Amino acid sequence: EEYFIALAYLVLIWFFYPFNLTLYFTLFLVLGLMAQRKNSVSVPRSKVPHLSRVIDFNQPVQKALIYSLLLMFVMVVVLFSVYFEGQRYAASIYVSAASQQISPKAKQADVDKMISQRINLLARAYNLDRSDDFALRSISQLYLTKINLAVQKAQKSKTQANIGPLAQKALLAAQTATQINPTEPLNWQNLAQVYQALIPISKGSLNFALDNYQKALKLDPYNPALFVGEARSQVSEADRITLLMRRKQPVQAKKKLDKAALKKEHDQLFKKAIANLNQALKLKADYSPAHLLLAQIYEVEGKLKEAIKSTSNLVALNPKNADLWFRLGILYYKKNDLDKAKIAFSEAVKINNKYSNARYFLGLIYDKQGQKDKALEQFNQIAKLNPKNKQVKQIIENLKTGKPALEGLQAGSRQRGLPAQ
Repeated sequence: EEYFIALAYLVLIWFFYPFNLTLYFTLFLVLGLMAQRKNSVSVPRSKVPHLSRVIDFNQPVQKALIYSLLLMFVMVVVLFSVYFEGQRYAASIYVSAASQQISPKAKQADVDKMISQRINLLARAYNLDRSDDFALRSISQLYLTKINLAVQKAQKSKTQANIGPLAQKALLAAQTATQINPTEPLNWQNLAQVYQALIPISKGSLNFALDNYQKALKLDPYNPALFVGEARSQVSEADRITLLMRRKQPVQAKKKLDKAALKKEHDQLFKKAIANLNQALKLKADYSPAHLLLAQIYEVEGKLKEAIKSTSNLVALNPKNADLWFRLGILYYKKNDLDKAKIAFSEAVKINNKYSNARYFLGLIYDKQGQKDKALEQFNQIAKLNPKNKQVKQIIENLKTGKPALEGLQAGSRQRGLPAQ
């Protein structure tokens, strides 16, 4: 009788509420219990082995109801778990698809389309899993890439790039990531990097970048990358000031630039950047990004001795890196230490036999040291790699006729070298 009442209740519900999986399962359970009770046979407990368990369905209706509710609860928990895990699994598939690398040979227009496709995939991932701060960080970085592409395109066409909407979207994604998971230092670091990327085009971005790097440092105080990030932000601001000082002011400008004050601010930024880089190296003495940026700062300041020391440290950490050997050679060349420059350029060529820039300066050194044959050998190799380069042809002609390699060439082209091969 009690099962009949439960069945009647379910049938009544059928008319007033849309049936779902839980109600279907409950109906199936009630019908099963009714069928079992009708065909059940009472078995004395004394005849049942002690290791067996007898489930007696002929219990009072209260116990049956408790079992039913417990079973429904378990089913609901399982269904919800399956649903949410399914959402996360689907989100991970979208993230994986968006993580595929873009071919470096792709055209700029195609790259922009592929980046937009990846942003859409990551947005779908975030919509499925609202706790996925990784997807948001990736979206913000992709928008920064779109900003770089827009700037490059504008420079080629000599037009103004409209990057405002892209910058807003990058910031929105990065800020949302910090709101979702404020205890993850990567989220604050990513937000700082977005502001850092906007420093050249947006005055005041430096303070926001540094503030967010500090928030990341509170969560991860022993991460050298965060100190390097602060240094990069300060160097980027110093570069912005340098461009501002070089810009020609209209004669009728209301407010004249205080170049002395700007120069002082520029130098202070470099000092702060150097302090941050030294702090990074205290945490990790072999941290290559810190050595590299330190060398670049010293080179800009004209401190060749310090720049050579930092670059030498880099080379020691990465002895198979041809670009680092080339950088070291350039510094020695600027210092007029031709013997050490020759060693560095020779090492770059050993690692990369097609490194035209290294061969270019190696050839110039041989020429300055009176070794015309060796100089000619280097420039002949360059000519094979760059058959359309008129400057190289002129240098080869000079060497063949016993003239200095760079005679008759414009001063600007003498230090430019060639694209690295």
